Amino acid sequence: MFNFTPPIFYIAIFFIVVALVGCAYSLILYIRDRYKNRPAPSNGQRKAPAMPSYELSAWVDDEVVSRKLYRNPDLNDKRLAAELGLSLHQLERAISHASVYSVEEYLTLRRVQISCRLLRNHPDMSPEEVGVETGFRTYRDFRVAFARTMGMTPETYREQMHPLKTAK
Repeated sequence: MFNFTPPIFYIAIFFIVVALVGCAYSLILYIRDRYKNRPAPSNGQRKAPAMPSYELSAWVDDEVVSRKLYRNPDLNDKRLAAELGLSLHQLERAISHASVYSVEEYLTLRRVQISCRLLRNHPDMSPEEVGVETGFRTYRDFRVAFARTMGMTPETYREQMHPLKTAK
């Protein structure tokens, strides 16, 4: 008769291989989870997470605001892409997915939105200080961008937000 039970040696080898495969799989999962949200590379730049365009546009906006990148008057599309660890194409796609604006227009719009908040919440800051704080190179640049976006000057906007404080 032919015996169908394998020798104990083969059973032991089978369990050792299964244990090694299980350990290797666990190690792979550990490494994946450990480096999923890894810190910035050593050159100081962050690596953008891999995500769909609609999520990437929200991530870009969060990074621009939370890291206050808008404050840099020299910030342009190439510098912003490098700062965020994106290619220029990825950045343009992310911005255009959320709006019809170019990267430069997005930055200007974001700066104006933040300056509106500062004009509302900080009546002690002059419009010139608000312009500098939000990354405009000169007060004239700030005033022109603000008027184009909001349809009024920063002073008029502040008067409408705080009519009693500005009237004398």
